[in-house]
Formats: sequence, C-alpha cells, structure tokens
Amino acid sequence: MGSINDWILNAIRNQVQAIGMQSGWLEVDRIRFTQGVQRSIKHIVNAGTLLLCTDDSLKWFRNYILSKINNASNDRPFIPIYGLESSLTNLISARDAMGKKDNDDLYDLLDMSYTNYAFWYIGKASNPNANLALNKENGLFWMLDAEYEFAFTLDSKDEFLDFKLLQMFDLFQQALFGAIYSNYHLND
Repeated sequence: MGSINDWILNAIRNQVQAIGMQSGWLEVDRIRFTQGVQRSIKHIVNAGTLLLCTDDSLKWFRNYILSKINNASNDRPFIPIYGLESSLTNLISARDAMGKKDNDDLYDLLDMSYTNYAFWYIGKASNPNANLALNKENGLFWMLDAEYEFAFTLDSKDEFLDFKLLQMFDLFQQALFGAIYSNYHLND
C-alpha cells in the first residue's frame, strides 16, 4: 500500500487518460454541433439576444455560463446572453397549474422585454422551459436524452457529461468571439 501522494498521482494519470480517450468525441458530431452554434451566433451578430435556460439538474452550468460570458475581466465586448429569470419560470409553473398549455402569453411578455430573442436551452425535454424554448426559432439547444431536429443531443448518464458541456461552452465562446473579431466567415 502506497502513500496518498502515490494514490493521487495514479488517480490524476487515470483521469487524464480517460479524458484523453474522450477528447475526440465532438469531432465526430461537429457538423450538428456547428449548425446550432452558427445559427445562434448569426442571431447574436444580427442584434439578437439569447435567453439561457436549463433544467434543474444543470442550473450549475447555467450559472457557470453567466459568470463567464460577460465577465468584465475578459476584456472583450459584452454579449446579450441573459439567464431566464426564475420569475418567468414561476409564471410557467403557474400557467401549467391553471391548465393552460400554450405559451402565447409568455411569448407576449418576452416580446415586450426583448426586441429579437431566441433561447439557449440545455437539459431534458420534460422541463417546462424546454417546451417554451423549443417552440421558438433561432435557438441553441443542447438536449439530454432526446432527439430534436435543430438540437445537439447528449446522454444524461454519460460520466463525462460535465466535461463535454464545459468543452461545448468553451468552443461556443471561442466561435462567438471569432465571429465578432472576424477570424472566420460566418456564412461558410
């Protein structure tokens, strides 16, 4: 039996090897991933707003994105990406409790608040936010365990899900600022 130092060293090496084996996962699905990213970047570049919402299990990721995307220390332009506030989520719950199933009243409220918005939804389709988001075009959808035409699908039971989400956000952020700084042609 070795020391904790030896154990940590082995754990680090095993972790690096496991992540290394997973590092090419997005290359296989990059076309589907790129389509959603490109659509949402075009929306933002054309004076659009993204409203970020997640299911309950991914609130940590929502908070992470919001803390990073417009961090003043980044020394770059601010981006119109906002979290879908809990008050709107409460309105969805209240509407559902009254037996209303359409989102027209919520879209009217959002239309008054934002001139050109789309959703960035991350999570399972069973969440009320998913229904609201998936019925609006130009969005960015990272769905768990469900296939949708304009969504990128992930497996909620994947042991590397958090790593993959962080990698996807990093690539989205790089692509967004690459477009803003004209590092590539957005229409390609």
